[in-house]
Amino acid sequence: MWWPNIVLKFKIFFDRRHSFYIWKNIVMIFIRKGTKKDISSLLNLIKELAEYEKEPDEVVVTEDQLLEDGFGKTKIFDFYVATEIGKVVGFALYYTKYSTWKGNCIYLEDLIVTKEYRGQGIGKQLFEEVLKVAKVITDSNKKDGVANAIKEFFV
Repeated sequence: MWWPNIVLKFKIFFDRRHSFYIWKNIVMIFIRKGTKKDISSLLNLIKELAEYEKEPDEVVVTEDQLLEDGFGKTKIFDFYVATEIGKVVGFALYYTKYSTWKGNCIYLEDLIVTKEYRGQGIGKQLFEEVLKVAKVITDSNKKDGVANAIKEFFV
């Protein structure tokens, strides 16, 4: 049975009358492979990233192009999404390439978590899913040092 990676987000408030903490609004974030149904959300997050980078007019890719490139006969990229109750709140888009020196490689093109969900460890979970793919495709012994250095960025 497959179990998704789960990130829990907690909102805590202090009740002064009773002097104790109460857990409120527990939300589960699921990390899963992206599907055709996620393409619209993927494009929206790409545009959010472009806004953040102050380059909103540079996004020229369309939903049709993303569908063809991600799910067509010649698949160019793959991606994972982070969802909260069906709403996509982040993604990690990657592709494979071949190096004449290194062999098969994974290239993480973009990883974004929408602004209101940042700081919850979702980016780290997305990165770890891509890292699992990289370890299957590449020689994991060579990549461990680089992967550990990159993972520190998300800690």
